[in-house]
Amino acid sequence: MRLPYLCFTVNLIKYYFVILLFIVWITPSKAQSRIVSGTIADAVTKEAIPFTAISFKNSFSGTAANESGFYQINISSDYENDSLQFSFLGYSRKMICVRNLKGNDSIFLSRNDFQLNEIVVRPNLPTFYIKEALKSVKKNYPKAPFETQAYFRQIFKENDHYVTCNESVFKSYYPNFQDTIKNQHQLLLFRKIDDVKKLAFMQEEREKRNKKYEKKNAKKNTAKPEPSLIPEEEKADIYDNFGGPESVLRSSNITKSNNSFLDSTQFNDYEYSFAPSTTFDNRELIVIDFKSKGKVDNVKSTGKIYIDAASDAFVKVEQSGVFYIPFLYKPILAVYGLSIGKPSFSITIEYQEQENLWYPKQIRYTIFAELEKSHWFEPNELATINVENLFLVNSIKTKGATTIPEAKRFTSKKKLETQVKNDINLNWNHVNTLK
Repeated sequence: MRLPYLCFTVNLIKYYFVILLFIVWITPSKAQSRIVSGTIADAVTKEAIPFTAISFKNSFSGTAANESGFYQINISSDYENDSLQFSFLGYSRKMICVRNLKGNDSIFLSRNDFQLNEIVVRPNLPTFYIKEALKSVKKNYPKAPFETQAYFRQIFKENDHYVTCNESVFKSYYPNFQDTIKNQHQLLLFRKIDDVKKLAFMQEEREKRNKKYEKKNAKKNTAKPEPSLIPEEEKADIYDNFGGPESVLRSSNITKSNNSFLDSTQFNDYEYSFAPSTTFDNRELIVIDFKSKGKVDNVKSTGKIYIDAASDAFVKVEQSGVFYIPFLYKPILAVYGLSIGKPSFSITIEYQEQENLWYPKQIRYTIFAELEKSHWFEPNELATINVENLFLVNSIKTKGATTIPEAKRFTSKKKLETQVKNDINLNWNHVNTLK
């Protein structure tokens, strides 16, 4: 058995690195609103607590702090009598009446007294609790249709210069989170910064190949692009939207995961151990560390698995590691004089509990690589590539979910800006973004 909503991990890593080789939500309100912002930090150390979950007590909506602990949230007059909840693993949840928030508030969270500083001696091995969580998937995740609005941010940098930097808001319909039925997505908002540069790495060579491709097509319209070329209809998506959100949205399906560290048939490829237990919203979480013994699917990785002790639900999974270029790719790299150094990644997936079921909350992943192109009579080309992605569910609608008309559905085959179907008059002032 395998964990839902994690099916993209290894394939996503491979997908991005192959591309490196070859290129080489909040529901809008008509009511008046105000913006509340501030920072979230540890009450004792005063250190920022990144990605703290922020939500309204009486609504399935909210946002999160950014990587620096800074938060900003739009509060309409409809929520003035509500309370905001701030929660993070290992800390006591803090609840503040919206009326008491002045607009620039520092929030301090205290470590939960229930947090255990020592490893609990448990009667079973770590893999036993992973198996129990896998067995409990059907009772812990929703089967009934639901909707979400989600904020998606993507950054692609080359040598610290933006090649892509865009934000989107998606409305999504999930027919059955535990089935392989295809989910439906609608792009409501899209914007990107103008201060970007073209990908410089191997630019001259790419231009030569493109001219060759265009010349061949001019002679024969049915000509297919050479294996080493990227078709024109795909180039814009790569440069304007590196990989696109589809790779993340696709992972929303409750399908079988290809994460080997959650596959009982591959448990022998990893070392598992208990870490000190922690808490989340007064729930005890069993924390399991894992580490690959060697390369597994061309990846050496370490990570943590957080399991709710009461429900056996996966609450959070963290994985980071190094990707090793498959042997079959090395001859291709050699032919083009290419090398890839320090290809690494990190992925965090979190769930949120609503009405005793667990729904997706956020996905964060980063990829880093150093590229080098060798030349005989010229200096070698060097590029440092950083890819950062964030998918944050801002609101969930568990009742009255409706399908998305086919004409409004998002597809990864077209450029994002051409697919905006904002039929609810949403604007960026209604959306909780991460600054």
